[in-house]
Parts: sequence; C-alpha cells; structure tokens
Amino acid sequence: VMGPAVGHILASLGAEVIRIEPIGGDQTRRLLGSGAGYFPMYNRHKSSICVDLKSPKGIEVAKKRGTAMKEQWLALLNYLYYEQENWPKVISTLEELIAYWPKNAYWMRLSGIYGQMGKEKEQLYALQAAHAGKMLERSGDYTNLAGLLMQEEIPFKASKVMKEGLDKKVIVRDAKTLQNYGQALQIAGDTQPAIKVFEEAAGLSDDGKIYERLANLYLDEDKNPQCIAAATKALQKGGLRKTTGVYTVRGMCQYNNGEFSAATASFSSCSAEARRINDATHIRICSQWVQFIEKDAERRRILKESSGA
Repeated sequence: VMGPAVGHILASLGAEVIRIEPIGGDQTRRLLGSGAGYFPMYNRHKSSICVDLKSPKGIEVAKKRGTAMKEQWLALLNYLYYEQENWPKVISTLEELIAYWPKNAYWMRLSGIYGQMGKEKEQLYALQAAHAGKMLERSGDYTNLAGLLMQEEIPFKASKVMKEGLDKKVIVRDAKTLQNYGQALQIAGDTQPAIKVFEEAAGLSDDGKIYERLANLYLDEDKNPQCIAAATKALQKGGLRKTTGVYTVRGMCQYNNGEFSAATASFSSCSAEARRINDATHIRICSQWVQFIEKDAERRRILKESSGA
C-alpha cells in the first residue's frame, strides 16, 4: 500500500495524481468485506484513466501521462510493434530499452533488426556500441561483429575482435572460425600470425583447402620446405575445388628448393589433371614449367661440364 498511500498524500496536498488502471478498472475497486474501503481510502483526490497496456496505444498513453515505464511494458510494446512490422517503432523502443536497461538481448535484437532491414552500417554501429559497453556474450556476437568489420574492409579491428572472443573462450576454436581469424590477420598484413592460425585451422579441417592456402602463403614467404609439406597435405586430404593449382604451387616450391625431379613430377601431374578437366590455362602453365626445368637442367649440365673441362 505504500505507493497508493504516497499518491494519496501528494493528492491531498494539491498535486495532480493520475492513476493508470487496466481496462475495467483496478481490481481493488471490487474488494468486499474488510477490503471494501481500501480503494476509496487510498485514492481520494486522484484522477484515474484506464489504459490497455497490452496494446501499443495504451502504453503510449501511459508514457504521455508521465507514468514511469517498466521494462516489461517497453519489451511488450517492442514485441507488438514487431508483430505489426512497424520497424521505426521497433527500433525506437529498442533504443529506449537500451538507454534504461542496457542488456545483451536488446543490443543483439537492435543489430538484428538493422541487418533484416539491409542497414549493415547501422548494424555494425550497434554491435560496436555493444562491444564498447562489454555487452558481447555469445560466439555469434563476436563473429558477427568481425564479419561486418571485414565487409567494411577493417580487417585489423576484425582480427582483434576475433582474438578477444577466442581468448575469452567464448568462440570455439574450430577450423572455420580459425580460418576466418587467419584471413582477417592476413588481409591486415599480419602474415606470420596468420600462418600460425592457418596451421592450427588446417590440422582441424576435414579437407585440404586450408593447407592449400598455407602452401600459397609459404610460397610468398619463400618458405619452400613448409610450402611443399602443406601442398602435399592438401592433396592428401582432398576436398579441393581444383588440384591443378596445388600441383603448380608445390612444383614451384620444389624447384626453388632445388628438387628438380620432384618439381617435374608435380608439373607433369598438373598437366595430366588439367587435360582431364580441360583446363587450358594450367595445361599451358604446367607444360611450360616442364619445358623450362628440362632446359634449365640441360643448361646446368653444360655449365658443369665446361667448369670441369
């Protein structure tokens, strides 16, 4: 009775006190026996208005009357607007919920609504604000933010978000997640950390696609033995879209590492596979490599004989 009593005192002192009652009136109006005098005792000098708090209009009336909003009222209002597909109102009520009751659920819902509307920048801003407020809780919260940052070509921040989620053990260290993390690092220019992440991801993957990516990274970094090993594992694990590119990379690393016979074998395998799938580009590239290695071997033989003479 403390609320009604305080309202009664204020009304008796001349304040305008308006009671918000449900449709049909407050149940205390209909008390019998010893409770019959409760309503008139505590509600003298007050005005009353009946509002359906299960409808958007009713809650809006309550807000206009200055009634202190309850979280569940706004949550219900948000749900009702969602059912009506009134997206501006859905967003405004979510923003109000976040302002007074900042919770992960409301931030994620707001971000999701922006995504549903195709407003990816606003979706990103909502997730960034949630991240700044330490409101990210689930794996999807982190990976969605990182994905949006990658779309906006901000790979450095994306990699930081992924690392945070992984360090907190919120994100599961599976092949797909680690591959995305490695990709963010690679695009951000952090090649060495990217290689370490891809190595872990490749070991967890069911196919050879990540080993294929590793082989290319090792080739770029002039790490020929690692390149050869990664390309071989990619071919062994399988599941590749095309093997011709992997044979080509392995052959180049073998040639750079002085393994000329092995390089010839890789490029010959590439040519054979390219002919099988009618890949004109790799037929030409791998055939040229075989010819080049043969000519280079002949050149080295002649130089050796000349130096011996």
